[in-house]
Amino acid sequence: MKRNFLKKKKWLLFAFCIIACCFFLKSLWKNTSGAVMMQYVKANRSDLESFSADIIKNNPSDTRTAYHGWDVCYWKDARMVEFQATAFGIGSSTCYCGFYYSPDDSLLGFQGTDVDFIKDGDNWKWEEKQGDNKEYLKKIAKNWYWYKIYF
Repeated sequence: MKRNFLKKKKWLLFAFCIIACCFFLKSLWKNTSGAVMMQYVKANRSDLESFSADIIKNNPSDTRTAYHGWDVCYWKDARMVEFQATAFGIGSSTCYCGFYYSPDDSLLGFQGTDVDFIKDGDNWKWEEKQGDNKEYLKKIAKNWYWYKIYF
């Protein structure tokens, strides 16, 4: 009888751990939804714009750097400063999420690529015609966009 009780306790503890992990992963997913990043950009816009303008002015080619722990890439040809906030997944199931600065206020694909976005309500989306890659954009403020791309 005591043995069965211990088995049930182990299964309950295991189930609790799985549920806790699910809630933890859901909270991480929520942060990549953009709300946290968009709020950050709005609250720190002048500092972010100064940082981005310095990168554009002082770098004649593509550049990688960091800003408060985020990877930042300057894509010269697109005139885009991209802040990568999260990256998760393995191989062909990868998702990148972040925001970018475009002094021209242009819709730009991940890493400054030229893709044909389609208006989707107040946002934009792109889906690869013969594949599973897709990207979503949302305007945060003038010259600032949040992105999420799936490979």
